Amino acid sequence: MKFNSFKIKIIAFLSLTAYTVAYSGLITNTVLKYTLGTIGCICIPLFGLLIEEALIKTSSINKLMIKSLVVALLSALPYRYVFMTTDNPGDVHLFYSLALTSFICLASIYMYDKMKNKFQRVFCVVFITVIATFLVGLELCPHALIIMFIIHICKDKKFFEKAYYIASYVIVIAVVCFVFVKVIRLDDKNFITECYQNMTLLGCLGALPIMKNYTGEKGPSVKILSYGYYLALLIVLFLIKLAA
Repeated sequence: MKFNSFKIKIIAFLSLTAYTVAYSGLITNTVLKYTLGTIGCICIPLFGLLIEEALIKTSSINKLMIKSLVVALLSALPYRYVFMTTDNPGDVHLFYSLALTSFICLASIYMYDKMKNKFQRVFCVVFITVIATFLVGLELCPHALIIMFIIHICKDKKFFEKAYYIASYVIVIAVVCFVFVKVIRLDDKNFITECYQNMTLLGCLGALPIMKNYTGEKGPSVKILSYGYYLALLIVLFLIKLAA
């Protein structure tokens, strides 16, 4: 089956929905939560591909980044109310929604392309990833950034090479987290939760066949969906939690 950008957006938003619902607190069954989380991670490489395509086709990168930042700012408060619990009411990371991750990826690639030599570009990748790790936390942002950089750097290479690096990265992360949880058996509950969540990155492998069959065609225009879906999803989840 072949996929144009419209079909990829639909799959990406459906998997994003699964990811957001999984960790919103609405799912109490652990197996179901991490199953949905794994399915949800399909959206990471797909959004990376869509961002790469947007950068290539846009007539104004500045306008694209402004739109992305506006969505991130509008999503911040709904995101906080969806994910806030009695254990983390003051956590500043509750304002860093996945929309902000998208903006950071977009801005990072823009900065990367401004670097003039290989050393500067390597420094850019390392510096931005480290900053994102401490700013946004060890959730999705650093992983999305690295996968985004892989997609961008390998844009002119064969699909096999791109898929190899993405698969290698998520498998290594999953194995390391599995060792921490099952072999070392640490007592830090928050760290263990992060490890389980990072293990769901294996879901990224599900995006690879879709990316391989991407035709490059645009398909129907869905600008409203692209910029409004995530905010609408957060508002719906907030209302569901409010009514529960």
